[in-house]
Amino acid sequence: MAPLSSATSTLLSPRGVVASPFDERSYAGFTLPNGIRVLVVRDQHTKLASAALTVGVGAAKDPMELPGLAHFTEHMSMQGSAAYPEDNAYKKFINKHGGKSNAATSMEHTTYKFQVADTAPEHEALLGTLDIFSSFFSKPLFNPDFVSREVKAIDAEDSKNRINDERRLLQVLRSITNPECSFSKYSTGSFQTLWEIPAQAKPPLAVHEAMREFHRQHYTPGQMGLVVVANASLVAMEGWVRDRFTEVGSTQRQSAEEGQEEHHQSQAEPSGPGAKDAPAWVVPGSTPRLVQWRGP
Repeated sequence: MAPLSSATSTLLSPRGVVASPFDERSYAGFTLPNGIRVLVVRDQHTKLASAALTVGVGAAKDPMELPGLAHFTEHMSMQGSAAYPEDNAYKKFINKHGGKSNAATSMEHTTYKFQVADTAPEHEALLGTLDIFSSFFSKPLFNPDFVSREVKAIDAEDSKNRINDERRLLQVLRSITNPECSFSKYSTGSFQTLWEIPAQAKPPLAVHEAMREFHRQHYTPGQMGLVVVANASLVAMEGWVRDRFTEVGSTQRQSAEEGQEEHHQSQAEPSGPGAKDAPAWVVPGSTPRLVQWRGP
């Protein structure tokens, strides 16, 4: 019997992807000419197909005067494209094929993902969804008619977070952090931060234009990573990705590493000037009691 250390070691599969020797899936990694890094995964046991694209930008890049702008950009990016202008075409197609989709904005990343029931050899569900999905990153519409609706959707998320104890604690921690540190930002946003306050500013802040500029500056191919999983050959999946995502472009070509370096260089210390070091008491919305000790 082989030593345990060698039996459980990882293997470097073709094209530089590290995988467990017990993993029955196969992988291929490559970078598109525009800079998008891609991983395609063949799973011969799945009846589902899925994809996720992550952009290396999040709420940490929100302007101080527009908390929630990264989250708002996430919402608006999915509201139609030049090729698929119909409202909710993406969700309708996914629902038709027994799937689901979601997106999330964290402090440093924004991720878009979907899953559909897919069958070989046509792969109609996956290819159709990839067509719509990729168009959001190549030619999004950013229809101004949807601004009010999406701000209200964000406000609904914010209202839900306000009764979640973990979220309440997180916001208290942010409120006592150095206000110059990105961690202090109100990352979700709300109707107040994305509508009322900008409208009352002098001069008023054009949130829609700010969102378009945020997207132009940060949604660059070099900041994107894509994963596609399906019961299809790696060669076929690579072709599907190249056909659909190579045209995603921008006048800027900032890489993920450059973006992270820029972010870290611009960071202020959480415990710097303006931070509060007094104990913080949070009234829970539920019965459990919790004590946490956090410090610099």
